[in-house]
Amino acid sequence: MPDTAPVSLADLPALLQRFPSLQGLAPELRARLARELHWLQAPRTRELFAAGERCLAFPLLLAGEVQVVRTTPDGHEIELYRLRPGESCIVSTSCLLGEALYPARAQALAEVVMAVMPQALFDAVLAAHPPFRRYVFTLFAERLAQMMQRVEDVAFRSLTRRIAALLLEAGGNS
Repeated sequence: MPDTAPVSLADLPALLQRFPSLQGLAPELRARLARELHWLQAPRTRELFAAGERCLAFPLLLAGEVQVVRTTPDGHEIELYRLRPGESCIVSTSCLLGEALYPARAQALAEVVMAVMPQALFDAVLAAHPPFRRYVFTLFAERLAQMMQRVEDVAFRSLTRRIAALLLEAGGNS
């Protein structure tokens, strides 16, 4: 993971606005958040984590876009999902909860600014603050459903149908 810098108390309002599930923390957890949270800034194309690395923190994306990709041994890749501001990474969540290594990699698609919450703080906030716990598990459920749809599309829909659906979707967004 790229270098990080401490978050100051002056930075917390922006974080709390983007991640309202962190509002209303008990005073001791809010103090820990201010003391232990770090900012991470990364330019476009920077790798944020690699498959096989140990996850050390929970990311909270404030700006930019991140792509999470799974690569097969023969070099094929599939995008699992993209992160946008206000979101976090369920691969990181699952690695923190399961004490597992990353099974995928992530890279910045645009300049990234995020706060990173060390695992001990993540565990404490998750255990003591129900709004944050709901945020984490709701996001986990939503991303899992999206990834299941992606697997279904790749495994059961023909390439022609997938391309037609993408073209129709792109035509509706122009």
